[in-house]
Amino acid sequence: QALGVLAQFILHTSWVLYTHFRFGWGVQMVAASLVVVGISAALAQGMLVRPLVNKFGRKKVAVFSMASSLVAYTAYGLSTAGWLMFAIIALNMFAHASGPAINSIISEAADPNEQGRVMGALSSASSLMGVVAPLIAAPLLAYISHLPREDVMAGAPFFVGAGIQAAALGLLIWSFSKK
Repeated sequence: QALGVLAQFILHTSWVLYTHFRFGWGVQMVAASLVVVGISAALAQGMLVRPLVNKFGRKKVAVFSMASSLVAYTAYGLSTAGWLMFAIIALNMFAHASGPAINSIISEAADPNEQGRVMGALSSASSLMGVVAPLIAAPLLAYISHLPREDVMAGAPFFVGAGIQAAALGLLIWSFSKK
């Protein structure tokens, strides 16, 4: 899960500067995009997670939602117009189901006497990713700042996030196949 969180934090760290550079977004557009993210997350976690888990199971929901993030990160990097970012956010609603699905799988797998420690370690690893992400994102943003806006490499922060998400997804699938 830590790799998936790292990919997400790279997106968080890059979002404001990237969208300003690539699309000329100001405070209002960034705020609007974050409102859409919040609504998307609330709808997914409040209305979709339970029915999806009940129908498909936690493992399938976790895999699908992480795959959705992988596609979204790549699409963010390839976007050539700001409005596409909003469409991707809306279509990526299912990505918000990965955290609850994975956390419940980990929690259930932990010994009841160790559950608090396991979840605490998971939370600590996620927090550490919040420290590591800017160390990755900042150099990528510095690199793209010298490129023309329309250069496909301007999406580098999101492509790196997609690569990390692909690794996280691969590890998730591998771990599920071991059981």
